[in-house]
Amino acid sequence: MTDRTRQRLLRLSPQERRELLRRLGAGGAAPSAEPTEAAGHAAGPPATEAERTGRRRPATPAQVSQWYLWNLAPASDAYHVPHLFDLRGPLDEAALEEALRGVLARHEGLRVSFEQRAGRVWQRLGVVPTDVLRRGTADGRSAARRTLLAAACDPFDLRTGPLYRFALCRYGRDRNLLLLCFHHSVIDDHSATVLQRDLAARYAQAATGRPATLPASEPRPVDTPPTGGGARAAAGLRHWVETLRGGNPTIVPPDRVSTSATHPRSRVVVPLPTATVAAVRRLAASSGTTSYVGYLALSWLFLARLTGRRDITLGSPVSIRSGGRDRDAVGFFLNSLALRGAVRPEETPRDLVRRAHRVFTDAMAHREHPLDDVTRAVAGATGRPGRPLFRALLAYLRSDPDTERTALRLPGVTVSHEPVNCAHTAFDLGITVLDAGERITVLLDYAADLYDDASAWNWRTVWRMVAEAALRPDLPLAPLLREHHPPGRPGGAGDAFRPVPRRAGGGGAEEPAGPGTAVVAGDDAV
Repeated sequence: MTDRTRQRLLRLSPQERRELLRRLGAGGAAPSAEPTEAAGHAAGPPATEAERTGRRRPATPAQVSQWYLWNLAPASDAYHVPHLFDLRGPLDEAALEEALRGVLARHEGLRVSFEQRAGRVWQRLGVVPTDVLRRGTADGRSAARRTLLAAACDPFDLRTGPLYRFALCRYGRDRNLLLLCFHHSVIDDHSATVLQRDLAARYAQAATGRPATLPASEPRPVDTPPTGGGARAAAGLRHWVETLRGGNPTIVPPDRVSTSATHPRSRVVVPLPTATVAAVRRLAASSGTTSYVGYLALSWLFLARLTGRRDITLGSPVSIRSGGRDRDAVGFFLNSLALRGAVRPEETPRDLVRRAHRVFTDAMAHREHPLDDVTRAVAGATGRPGRPLFRALLAYLRSDPDTERTALRLPGVTVSHEPVNCAHTAFDLGITVLDAGERITVLLDYAADLYDDASAWNWRTVWRMVAEAALRPDLPLAPLLREHHPPGRPGGAGDAFRPVPRRAGGGGAEEPAGPGTAVVAGDDAV
């Protein structure tokens, strides 16, 4: 199981532990928070060839983690992946449902559910049902959107499936909203693009009678990815132990304490100025690296500013697709890397980007090792079982609006894609960088039961400030790394909000700010 899973297991009350044992009892032993216990994909006897090629195969390491996380909070929507599309024009609903059945038939990884037997978690392959599309009507687009978002947040049952949900809501003549929602255990971001492409081809075939244009080879089923073995695997784990030994998960000091397995999600949106975006690109290019690495360095700097720490570790999901047939496969082909870097006041933004490049390059060379294995190896070497490797996550997504609007192309129908999220998050803080070419938007998703909105709003100001470091790439970082104090205390992040004195009468002496007076945060006044 992942470090995040172990942390949540350790937080459970005795009553919650008993409930978890009850839920897992039918499938075998409950997961252990101790790294010395058999856990996840490492447990149980090897799969036979008949099991692997039949209707049951071992779950991948990432799916095992999803299984345990789901058992901790089966009603949570933190790992739902919803996609919402606005369809304008004459829609052939029968052709759409036929296309959805065709996609399910082609990509069997979407049809799995999970079970646990003798300590091993298995994928169990299901059939393609006849009725796959829920239909409904609503009075107006807003009502339709609310209906489909509620459907997206309905719990999935990983034991019984299905782990997909398709719903269509008509809100006017030739006006429809389409929901495609999945549990994260069966899909990732690249898979969503593949699925939309295949769905468009199948719809065109069903609606017009023209053959669907799809890759000739069938995508392979989602199976446990190879991780090498023997000396190579041992050397890779030694790399991670040496890299992460002595580190601690970077935690932004919370405003409150919560022991929930998942958290209500809130979000702060940070659009970056064009000049800052261009400066980050120039800095990354001149350092021989990518924009992603530039934002990794800025994320380290951001967390160093918020926490007062100089040793920063955050997680980042990366693809483990091997190319070839994996390119057209739909499934959960992700692993999370723990990226640890030092932020030194005497160094410059250019130094920090170069360090981020080295850290990321080394991490990618060992990305095949599941986070579960890395966590156990680090815990075994440090004697600190159950300690998470990271509590903040960085994701980098290319988001070209023109591409997004036309990713699902249906003949005679104008399609626009509307990004949506469900109500919960699994991390204290998630940093998502949306790259739309000349425009970069940073999304800060935070646990609303841990942090006040005022604290999160201050993060918006802090992020803009650290991003501007790219405009001065050869100046020391020291001015950006003042000593941190919890929000609301003098000198801390809380004083990014500052009261504005008001003037008495017609502009005489200033009066102290009182209740209801304005405050400013960066360029924003309230």
